[in-house]
Amino acid sequence: MAYIARQFFQNPFLGLTFASAIVELLVLRPGARILAGAIGIGTVLFFLLQSQVAAGGYFGATAIGWLASCGAMCLLAIALQAVGVGGRAEDMVHRARVLFAVFVLVVVLETLNGKFLRFTGVAFPETWDLALATLDSRFGGQPAFAVGRFVLEYNWALNFSFLAYNGLLLGLVSLMALETKHTFGDSLTTFFQFSVAGIIGAGFYLFFPVSGPRYAFSFFPSHDPVLALANLVPSVVVPAARNGMPSLHTAWVVLLFIRARCQGTGAMVCFGVLMVGTIIATLGQGEHYLLDLVVAVPMAVGVSFWNIADVRWSEWLVGGGLVLASLGWVIFLPATLVLLYTYGWLLMTLSVLTVTGPLFVRWRVVCRRRQRGL
Repeated sequence: MAYIARQFFQNPFLGLTFASAIVELLVLRPGARILAGAIGIGTVLFFLLQSQVAAGGYFGATAIGWLASCGAMCLLAIALQAVGVGGRAEDMVHRARVLFAVFVLVVVLETLNGKFLRFTGVAFPETWDLALATLDSRFGGQPAFAVGRFVLEYNWALNFSFLAYNGLLLGLVSLMALETKHTFGDSLTTFFQFSVAGIIGAGFYLFFPVSGPRYAFSFFPSHDPVLALANLVPSVVVPAARNGMPSLHTAWVVLLFIRARCQGTGAMVCFGVLMVGTIIATLGQGEHYLLDLVVAVPMAVGVSFWNIADVRWSEWLVGGGLVLASLGWVIFLPATLVLLYTYGWLLMTLSVLTVTGPLFVRWRVVCRRRQRGL
């Protein structure tokens, strides 16, 4: 019981992930009695767990703990419906099974991801943090440090970005739950693209390990570091996850935003807000440099073309090319650090093209589909 309490009240990422089960149950339209029962029992569980451990010191800790407790009971209700309890129609029983499997798979993959990231912190004592920070300075300052000072000055920005960053899997599970209302193929594609992006990003980390400014600079974000050409080399950084380039959080929220397009304007607005908050958080919390976000965009847009429910091989090839563009940054960056630092205009031009190029390609493909009535 104490272990569960710690996870729900002191781990906001997991707490908000469990909250996604509430959305899943709502999608199943369980009826007022079942929903009220799950929330009521969840509230009782909340008070029992609250007596076991103090809530974390972060924004909304108590509320997140309550949502996680209610989510756990909603997940139990989904599991009961998945085995036929309640006499629901066969299609709803099947949907309950899919939703329960979705939640379990997401939690399992997140657990494996955590273990992999801990491995990278041990396997790569040296990182390219100083080099990336030096390149970031060519954007006219240190973007991560500037955003970090901004969120510390304004509580609303700090809290907003904190919730967005930790609500990633809440967004994923919620989107997949909405997609099951139309076709299971869409939710399967979303899960496939999300997982593939994670696998590709993990592979990139082995080529170009980066931790982030909060780990490389003990004074983050109080003032910008003074860096020069001599810093374009690997350096030893305290043990921490080497998950900087690319920013998978950025790649994932871009993917979710693209996938939400089919769920209507309301969904796009919600996931647009999630994307903005996550981008602020990745920089403001010191997890990433600006270049990490730049490299994430072509990878995310590229993977978004890999639709397994409606395969179009020409789009798969386009997506593969964009993923290779991200890989090109990771592979060639160590050899071109001096060149990009010396010619800041070249770094700026390549960065702008890396972001806008894939977005333009995506827009053109969407326009072509609409013209064909697809």
